[in-house]
Formats: sequence, structure tokens, C-alpha cells
Amino acid sequence: MATLTARDVAILASLRQYRYLNVDQLHQLFFDSQRRAQARTQWLREHHLIHRWAASNICTLHRLPSVFSVSPRGAGVLAACLDQPSRPHVERARHARDHCFQMVHDLEANGFFVDLAAACIRLREVGLYHWVGEEDCRRRYRTEIAPDGWGRLLTPAGDVLFLLEWDRGTESPARIAAKASSYLSYFADKESADLNHVLFVAPGPAREESIRSLIDHLLPGGVATCTFWVTHTELLADEGSIGAIWRRAEGDGDRISILDLPPRPRSLRTIADCIAKPDWWERRPGGGAGA
Repeated sequence: MATLTARDVAILASLRQYRYLNVDQLHQLFFDSQRRAQARTQWLREHHLIHRWAASNICTLHRLPSVFSVSPRGAGVLAACLDQPSRPHVERARHARDHCFQMVHDLEANGFFVDLAAACIRLREVGLYHWVGEEDCRRRYRTEIAPDGWGRLLTPAGDVLFLLEWDRGTESPARIAAKASSYLSYFADKESADLNHVLFVAPGPAREESIRSLIDHLLPGGVATCTFWVTHTELLADEGSIGAIWRRAEGDGDRISILDLPPRPRSLRTIADCIAKPDWWERRPGGGAGA
């Protein structure tokens, strides 16, 4: 694999971390044109480093962007590039290939992070530095909580830390309440607990109000814990990922941007190294979940 580039390694790492990304998402993260993204993914596929699914809308049969995951062979090559044991990488790749029933959910949740990173490309003082996928979150939190992703957004005011819950409207109110209770328990009385922001994205305005009401009734009084913010996909599509779309679960305050969520003190991490910034993969070969 003498022609494997640093960008190729970062693509394989991202597919390992986030399970599924479509060609448009890979374009936003790694390429300056759709054509170059298509050509390089074709090269990776021809060398059996990635799998490809042809996607279409089941109602209209309209063709959708192709979806990719890392292949077992690609996972082995990635492990060698990162000087890590190959078996965990290969097993994870096989699981993503053979158990893809959550692909649509994963693509939508991943799309939130990709769109956020892309929206920050031209902002000189803002960038998405960390993006940890669902599987790594489960390992990190040991099933106490199970977000669809965790992020660190660098802003001029500080580092905004957030956890994503991408709701497709299929879970019962009891399940939503159980998730919120898990977050409340996990962050209760932790240092700076209120600076951990749990973001719920609902499929529509009515579902948003339902989630806000459920969480509002669960919030304890006088206990320091995480904060909950809610929006819905229609508003997200209209205003964009850095628009003023987030409302606190409690109260009737105005919507604000993710850039304005209360931050932790600014870290020493650099904006230029944030995900989707020019040539970011040259300095972050392990992808966006690494240090």
C-alpha cells in the first residue's frame, strides 16, 4: 500500500470510529470537491479497504449518496498504520458490516457532527476539535449513559462540551425519560456538571415539546447536574447547525446557538487542528476522536 496517504488513513479511522459515512459526508470532512471524494473512495474500494452500499429512498426510489464502512482488510491496514493490534479493529469492522440495521440512525447522527464541523471551516476562531462516536462513547461511559456521540467545540469564549441524542421518534416516552434520568444520575454533583450539555434532536416540533416536557418534570431541585437542550430537524435544516436553534428543557427561554452554550475554560487545543479544517488529517492521523 505504498500509495496510501495520510488522508486515506484518516478516512479509514473515521469509518472505524463512526461505522458509516456517506460520500457527501466524506467530501465535507476530507475533500474540496465531490468528484475527488468519489474518485478516492472508488480507489479505496478497488483495493478492498472499504465496503460500499448503494442507497435510495424506498418511497421515491430516488438515488441517495453511497454509504461506506471500513472493511476487515481496511481495518487491518489501519491497525498497522497506527501500530495497534489488528484484532479489535477487524472485529469491529465485521460487526459494522454484518449488523447494519441502525445504519440510517447512525448516518443521521453522524451528519449532525459533519455539518457542524463543515459550518466551522471558514470561522477563524471556532472549530469542532473532538467527535467521539456512539460505540466509543459506550466504552467510555460503560453503558451508564449511551449518547449517539460526544463533541468538543472550540469557541472564543471556551470549550463547549456536548453529548448528542438523535431521536427518530421511535422511542416511547418512558424510554426518553429513562435516558434523561441516566444523564441526571451520571452527572449529579460532578465538578462543573452544568457545563456538560445534552442535546436532544427531535424529528419535529411536537416531539420537541414532548421531550422538553418529559425532561422538565425530571429535573431535580438544588442538585448540580448536566443541562438539557432540545431542537428539531426542521429547524436544524432551516437554520443550520450553528444557528439559534437550541432551547433549554426547562423554562421558556429564547433559542440560542451551540456557539453560545456555557463553555469550560479555553483549552490549549488549536483551531487549525479541528475536524474539517484544511489538511487537518495531517496533524490528526487517528481521526477526530483522538487527542
